[in-house]
Amino acid sequence: MKPLYLALSGGGMRAMVFHCGVLKSLAEHGALEHVSKVSTVSGGSLLVGLLLQLNGMRWPTSDEYLEALLPKLKDVLTQTDLQKAAMLAMLRPANWRFALSRANVLASAIGSTWGVDALLDELPASPVWSINATTAKTGKRACIEGGQLRDWTLGSTPMKRFPLRDAMAVSAAFPGLIGPYVLQADSFDWDLPMYASGDEARPAEDRFARIHLYDGGVYDNLGLEPFFDAGFGPKPKVDGVIISSDAGAPLPKGFDMGRLNLFRLKRVADIMSDQTRALRARGLMAYASKASGRAAYLRLGATAQDIARRSGAACPAGHWLDKERVKAAAAYPTSLKKVPLQAYELLFRHGYESAAIGRAVFGL
Repeated sequence: MKPLYLALSGGGMRAMVFHCGVLKSLAEHGALEHVSKVSTVSGGSLLVGLLLQLNGMRWPTSDEYLEALLPKLKDVLTQTDLQKAAMLAMLRPANWRFALSRANVLASAIGSTWGVDALLDELPASPVWSINATTAKTGKRACIEGGQLRDWTLGSTPMKRFPLRDAMAVSAAFPGLIGPYVLQADSFDWDLPMYASGDEARPAEDRFARIHLYDGGVYDNLGLEPFFDAGFGPKPKVDGVIISSDAGAPLPKGFDMGRLNLFRLKRVADIMSDQTRALRARGLMAYASKASGRAAYLRLGATAQDIARRSGAACPAGHWLDKERVKAAAAYPTSLKKVPLQAYELLFRHGYESAAIGRAVFGL
């Protein structure tokens, strides 16, 4: 089997459950052992961090995922409320200083609620994990990978002793609802260029005392950037199969807000974000249609028939979720609240079926 490159999108708990289903389908075919690199955003980052913590900071084998981890993940996602824990933490006077940067408090809640207590230098060497965020000061993608925090403008700095829970919170720092993670950047040594090493590295000239890190979805909610360029195709050294699991919320139809409603501005921002995501997805799908067996795009809200039709293939026979149930899964809100059992089962099945149909349609 070729190496696999997994891109797990943002989307809160909805994304976590959907991705769990995708991973089950891959595990049933012994594919988790072939994952070379994982790129995650927001909910995807929360899932991988939790998965590693539950598995002793090791990437699981397919059998480990199916037999041991899936039941544990289900219990955590349906029985613990990360959003409530973060809100309660904000009531403590010591946390009031984070009123406008609540991602710092979210990090604490991830530790206390999910038991995530590892440091970045405890992450496994394989697969390489790229935790994506967005730097507000530069407008660039921030990436925590291989014990380094990287930004195209700022350069790179070692982060090996940085708490994993904080890295997960950085990637999930959704604007407005959670707010940015504030990092004291002047306490780190930054080198340029971003991927320099040894004699190539030089100290960065522009330094900020603090930087504000937002959800990786602000820049690229699919998490495709490390693997794929919409204009040119796979990045250099990506020599396997790219699988994009997209559990981002579909853009709802309608615009019935009053003229003075401030949410009209949010609607415009949502449209721009949706079009950015669509351009990335179309590039990947165009590549997949030309290079059979090299890429797959699995989208929340698409039925098995939708996936097959858009790929120019016949839909395999099977008892797939119908249009109404898929629509219900896609309408699940973006939040960090615990997932009701019925919603969990629906989202999980939708992710599982998306990967199953993807294998058949994309020739994986």
